[in-house]
Amino acid sequence: MFLLDDILLAPIKGLAAVCQKVHDAAKEDLADQEKAVMATLAELHQQLDSGCIGDADFNARESALLDRLEACQQARNPQRRGGTGEEVLKTAVGSETQDA
Repeated sequence: MFLLDDILLAPIKGLAAVCQKVHDAAKEDLADQEKAVMATLAELHQQLDSGCIGDADFNARESALLDRLEACQQARNPQRRGGTGEEVLKTAVGSETQDA
């Protein structure tokens, strides 16, 4: 009986394993995006401190980066502010393409 159950459930278990790997890869990608935004923010602060950029430029760029960071964090935890992860990801990806 258990052998029959294993045979019948094997495709479902395989699909679940694939879905889990995709989920893990997406979480890792979001974490990498957050790290990249944080590094860019640090670089932006260094440019401001060294006088390479002015306050107005700094404020505009910082605001865009903070929006991207918030979108990434919200995509990882969509229940925190309502909305679905997909909606938040579209926002994060949209702002990323606008910055480029």
